[in-house]
Amino acid sequence: MTSVVPFGFWPSPISSEALAQHSVTPAYPKCYGDTIFWVESRPAEQGRQVIVAQMGDGTKRDLLPREFSARTQLLEYGGCPYLLCDELLVFVNAQDQNLYGLAWTQPSAVPVAITAGVGRRYGDLSWDRRRGCVLAVMEQEQPAHQEPVLSLVVVSLQSAVSEPEVLLSGADFYAWPCLSPNGDYLAWISWNHPAMPWDNTQLWVAPLDDDGQIGAPMLVAGDANESIAQPQFSPEGDLYWVSDRDNWWNIYRLSRGDLFVSQGNVEAITQLQAECATPRWVSGMSCYGFMAASTFCFCYSQHGEWRLATVDVASKQVQIIETDLNYFADVYATSTCVLVLGANGSHATAIYALERQILRSVTPAVAQWSREYFSQPQGFYFPSGQQSQVHSFFYPPHNPDVVAPAASLPPLIVLCHGGPTGATHTALNLKIQFWTSRGFAVLDVNYRGSTGFGRAYRQSLQGQWGMAEVEDLCCAADYVTAQGWVNPRQRFIKGGSAGGYSVLAALCFHSTFNAGVSLYGIGDLTALAADTHKFEARYLDSLIGPYPESADVYSARSPANFAGQISCPLLVFQGLLDKVVPPNQARQMVDAVRAAGNSVTYVEFADEGHGFRQAANIIAQLDAELDFYQGLLRHGH
Repeated sequence: MTSVVPFGFWPSPISSEALAQHSVTPAYPKCYGDTIFWVESRPAEQGRQVIVAQMGDGTKRDLLPREFSARTQLLEYGGCPYLLCDELLVFVNAQDQNLYGLAWTQPSAVPVAITAGVGRRYGDLSWDRRRGCVLAVMEQEQPAHQEPVLSLVVVSLQSAVSEPEVLLSGADFYAWPCLSPNGDYLAWISWNHPAMPWDNTQLWVAPLDDDGQIGAPMLVAGDANESIAQPQFSPEGDLYWVSDRDNWWNIYRLSRGDLFVSQGNVEAITQLQAECATPRWVSGMSCYGFMAASTFCFCYSQHGEWRLATVDVASKQVQIIETDLNYFADVYATSTCVLVLGANGSHATAIYALERQILRSVTPAVAQWSREYFSQPQGFYFPSGQQSQVHSFFYPPHNPDVVAPAASLPPLIVLCHGGPTGATHTALNLKIQFWTSRGFAVLDVNYRGSTGFGRAYRQSLQGQWGMAEVEDLCCAADYVTAQGWVNPRQRFIKGGSAGGYSVLAALCFHSTFNAGVSLYGIGDLTALAADTHKFEARYLDSLIGPYPESADVYSARSPANFAGQISCPLLVFQGLLDKVVPPNQARQMVDAVRAAGNSVTYVEFADEGHGFRQAANIIAQLDAELDFYQGLLRHGH
């Protein structure tokens, strides 16, 4: 029998403790023979990242001893931390950021150091089978107040400890080094300040001699109006990549015969009004892979949902894989194995194998609860400002054990994703279901600047951050209120990082929301311009304007300068190890709100960085946020 309980107070089986326990999701799947590998981040082990191997008979084992964690901190955000070199597993160890090798086929083997430098970070690993070495992007720390230097390096696997040899340097950033099948050619992506990789990158190719020495590079593609990503060679040696030169991130090809021909014949293989890539926040991302010389598997995003398909290169015929999944990522393909991460609104992210156009689950989608407790995302577009259509997902409150009093409406939580060049999607997110199963409605907004809707949509936030996306978030809340879906007097806004900045800006410059929650958010844009890491050091040039030329704009859009205009309660969370948004951002904002006499609650975690990974802190954060909202509801907010 169902109980009648007010919205926001529904008893839910999705507790913060259970959520932290079941927040383990696989990432970066790969295979060797019939063994499948992936990475798991485990909150119960203080966020340790473990490489797991699942044998052909289904048995699984952790490959790393407990004192090791596979995590790269390249450009702070990291990415894929490991590489398979047949029976040798090469990985980045979290503690010292050095490369280690593990003979994974031997259960008693222990990791052995491959590099031993200090102040270096490695990522974007690629194996040069022909020469017995690993190619990597290396980030080298510099003396105080100088940016780290990035380079493409070669690390030999022939000796126990090797000094990396610099192959390429001079650009501000490098990514995605990849070798042709015979090892004769190297391709890579580079870009320079003030561009971000989703704005302006260049694709290069160069010959390699027998000793691995690099010849003269040739620019293949990329100008000021093109973002290139994910280059790779086909089994036949043709060079492929993803480009948004026609607004959408589609897949292009240059035949091996045209590699060093001026004005070679660049050919579009997919021509979809969809995105075959995601923004390069982390290394090792892959949205396509070759199943055969003339066939590849890829995933793409359209209207906020992802699909999986295969392409015959000769005919350019796209065949969509029929499945109930609507989120895909991390495509890994060889002639014998096609793996992909997949999910939907009822199934958490898991690894799937593609066999004869049919997806087969490789790892179970871990869930303790019946899907009856999961609210399903409802995608829609709404009008906002000069942008005729902005995308969002609405999650209505849902719990089969409870109903709300008649004629009542639920409180609303509006989510601002990070980036701001990010996106929200439809994969089961227990941190959303935590709220909907308690009687909250959740609105997850793909505001202007989000990816998945073309380059023009992505760039519509340029020069407008703190204004355009905030307008979208307010309009989204007003839209669902006008539909009669939520309580107009109980509208809360929540976001982390760049989303936290949008929360603070919304509370300072608008009166749409009744409370806000900022996780490691930005309060002072001027301070951020002077105190952040290399990857995002010039990000604000495009979002706000160049500094100090636009100093007045930075000041005018900094919530810390207008804390007195916040007239509703605010809850702030911060990790003290955060190098992306330093803790002084949160503390300055909290002090300013308090000095203005307004209500603010501040919670910091001494052992967390940018994003919370440890189970105890995830639990504490969710419980504090729930107490915050329920306290407001009890007092009529």
